[in-house]
Amino acid sequence: MVVKFRKDNKVLLPAILLGLAVLFVLSVFVLINPITSLKSNSYNMLFSWRGKRAPIEDIIIVAIDDKSLEELGTYPWPRDVYGKIIDKLKKDNARVIGLDIEFANPGPKPENDLYFARAAKAAGNVLSVATFTDDKIVVEGVGEFPYKKYNLPIKILNDSIKKTGFTAFEMDTDGVVRKSSLVSFLDDPKELAGKKYQSAQKVYSFPLTAVSMFTGKTEEQVLDDVMKHNSLFKKGVSQENNNLLINYEGGPKSFKRISFYRVLNGEFSKGTFKDKIVLVGATSTVLHDEFLSPYTEEGHMPGVEIHANAIDDLLKNEYLSKSGYLVNFLVLIAFVAIVMFFTSRFTPLLSGALSILFFAGFFFFALFLFI
Repeated sequence: MVVKFRKDNKVLLPAILLGLAVLFVLSVFVLINPITSLKSNSYNMLFSWRGKRAPIEDIIIVAIDDKSLEELGTYPWPRDVYGKIIDKLKKDNARVIGLDIEFANPGPKPENDLYFARAAKAAGNVLSVATFTDDKIVVEGVGEFPYKKYNLPIKILNDSIKKTGFTAFEMDTDGVVRKSSLVSFLDDPKELAGKKYQSAQKVYSFPLTAVSMFTGKTEEQVLDDVMKHNSLFKKGVSQENNNLLINYEGGPKSFKRISFYRVLNGEFSKGTFKDKIVLVGATSTVLHDEFLSPYTEEGHMPGVEIHANAIDDLLKNEYLSKSGYLVNFLVLIAFVAIVMFFTSRFTPLLSGALSILFFAGFFFFALFLFI
């Protein structure tokens, strides 16, 4: 069968050349990504257009906010305050008490650390953060290597809490946090030269550990659930594959918050925290524990709420996935083929209009899939 093109087949060559030019330009943008800000802004735009969604009701934030600082005085507070807040939450039957506060150094009064530790041990459901800091180590006979130092809470507290989980947000070049690491590996000085992560000790993130404690599953079982619903996650393969794209529920204040001082004073209804994951962390801008989320127009988000979003994703098993290079390339070829068809069959004005309509339809289809 002979295809009859507009006027004659002389327009076929310009159509092919145009198609190849479009394919080249789009391939550069999709595969090489020369303008990072364009990709980042498109990502943010999808969240803004989707708007706020209802977060899971199993998460409550006990906020160290401006009012709490006003009521309780200069921060950091005496450590016994955290013991008292644990007592209040446990009495109200909170299922998990997650402290998004670093306790890597002893407090000024050992008796307050002791009170805090005893309260955590008695509760039996306290989770605290650990952190990584960059350091260097000299391996005898090999040389000096960068070293990830893992900072646990002080010994008396670490021995008393149920579990620890590392906090590790990954900021992109524009300062926005889009990823949360679920698994990391402790550097073993004997393996530093080869970076043999397979033999290094595995540690789990704060959100992942919170979900493990809440559901009664092991951390590895939670990771298996992630793999079932997110094809991009490959546990234990590489650090990059252990990252989770955070599917934010909304901007700041999307999750229920109760001021720290109110909980400490017992100013809440009985059963407020029953069977909940309670995250205790800073929300006051004075404490500088805040980051940009894809909802950049709504301002900075406290780190504790980023944890809440990651926990929400893990409980709902609702993840964001990126299409692979092969899928992207096939979509590009299909788009170029359609542009070539329009160009060869219709006038330049009409073919341009049809191409724009097709692209707009594809964009809204992608937006529908995102929502």
